Amino acid sequence: MDFCIFVKKIDLKISWEKVGLHPQQKVLIGCSGGVDSMVLLHCAAQFFPKIGVVYIHHGWRKKADQELEHVRQVCEEFHVPFHAETIPPTHWENFQGSWELEARNLRYAIFERLMQEFQYEKVLLGHHRDDVVETVLMNQLRGTGLSGMKGIPSIRGPYVRPLISFPKSSLIQFAQTHAISWMDDESNDDVQFFRNKIRHQVIPILEDVAPHASETIARNAWFMGLQNELMNELVDEKLPLIPTSFGFIIDLSGLQTINNASMLLFMVLRRYGFSFEQCADVLAHIGQKNMRWHSKNWQVVVVDQILQLGEFPSKKVEFEGTLKEWNEQFSPKISANLELGESVVVRNWKPGDRLEYTVGKHKKVSDFLPTKGIYGLEKDGVMVVEWSGRLVEILGIWTHPNWR
Repeated sequence: MDFCIFVKKIDLKISWEKVGLHPQQKVLIGCSGGVDSMVLLHCAAQFFPKIGVVYIHHGWRKKADQELEHVRQVCEEFHVPFHAETIPPTHWENFQGSWELEARNLRYAIFERLMQEFQYEKVLLGHHRDDVVETVLMNQLRGTGLSGMKGIPSIRGPYVRPLISFPKSSLIQFAQTHAISWMDDESNDDVQFFRNKIRHQVIPILEDVAPHASETIARNAWFMGLQNELMNELVDEKLPLIPTSFGFIIDLSGLQTINNASMLLFMVLRRYGFSFEQCADVLAHIGQKNMRWHSKNWQVVVVDQILQLGEFPSKKVEFEGTLKEWNEQFSPKISANLELGESVVVRNWKPGDRLEYTVGKHKKVSDFLPTKGIYGLEKDGVMVVEWSGRLVEILGIWTHPNWR
């Protein structure tokens, strides 16, 4: 079912099904009180029997108090649940970095929590075509390449943007025609923010140089989005990620013979924050045993013809309890021949750990693991078992002769 609205010969037809929505879903609407989100709220209220609304007060604007109350009143008129979320002003007192990015991260953390707490299936956001144009220009100035050309997707996981194809001017006309009240965010005029500089200084120049520039950029973004999806599908077929205990591995054998191999690898690893230069460096070190690179949250290690990919820093295991408790809750299981009630410590190996491979003869764990072909992130994740202060097992790899 499509909900159709008409504004002075402008058809704002929202095809809910095309963005994966149906009336039976319980949805949460992120509402700022601006014209885009207020139009979205009014339209969604006529399509979804079960909706909720959240207003997020970022803690830096006095006018936000008025916006919060305005959205609350509209929700009371529609008889829909209203969630008011406030970020304490103290959060920003000593904050260093991009306020825009931090505010976005906080918003999405709130969305995730509310979805889990109140069983919302989708989150509807009021982004429109103007937002797409601004995002594309921002991405290009930052140098994000093809992936940045696609702008803002209409669907990303549980987040849906039903108004993404409509220019803001059409939303304003609709709101005026249907007596929908909204409030303008005064911070949208502050050109100290990068997006506002694009909106107020760059786009007007582009429109003056090339009329309908925004429309053209938005259409190109849609087209680039389709190309990007196809490119990702082809890349995943050519260079698949294979799941492992520590993350993923990628088979690099034969990659050096492919034209633009660095770009192919980059198409995969960019999703994990790696740069094109890092990918080129990875290819230059194929065949080595333990070369490492890392992004903010991920790391890769070259081991011969294999690239290991895992979180950075690596997750650590620290367990104290009985052998029975470990074997009932975790894997791999402890195979050492101990009583189930014996207390053990299970942890990642560390420098200085030594195993007794035969009576009276010891070897460093760090030297022993490579003899088993274990390097890199796989080596980082190896766990040992201590009993009464003695190393009795390397899980899944070796057990002390006295406890086999």
